[in-house]
Amino acid sequence: MDISLKDIEDLIERFEKGSLKSLELETDAFRLAVEKETAKTYVKEAFEKAIPQKAEVLETASPAEEIKPDGREVKAPLVGTFYSSPSPGKDAYVSVGKRVKKGDTLGLIEAMKIMNEIVSPADGIVEEILVENADFVAFDQTLFVIKEDA
Repeated sequence: MDISLKDIEDLIERFEKGSLKSLELETDAFRLAVEKETAKTYVKEAFEKAIPQKAEVLETASPAEEIKPDGREVKAPLVGTFYSSPSPGKDAYVSVGKRVKKGDTLGLIEAMKIMNEIVSPADGIVEEILVENADFVAFDQTLFVIKEDA
């Protein structure tokens, strides 16, 4: 069974909106298990075989618990491993307080051995970095907050 990353993202999105309490999917390439518990969703395992390190349990806060930042959120467009620099031992693309221009690289997400650049949506200053290097990130998880230029 071939399944694309887009198919998985769509499946998780439908699961979050639907009435199912849990869902498991396993192929030769990966195993995905998600559960709902009241207003919180826990991603237990994802791409276990495709990504070398074990995925940590990620918790997504319910809308009632979210605290909206003052700046513009930059969210993960896909599930994968976040990298803050182009390669091990290199400096991070950005740090808190750094000025960025629209299109500047903020980080990378590796999914299924493909590196995907995360770019700044606007000119501004990096206000927050909400993930660490090599963290497993969920689809639509906020990674950065950019305070846009006025």
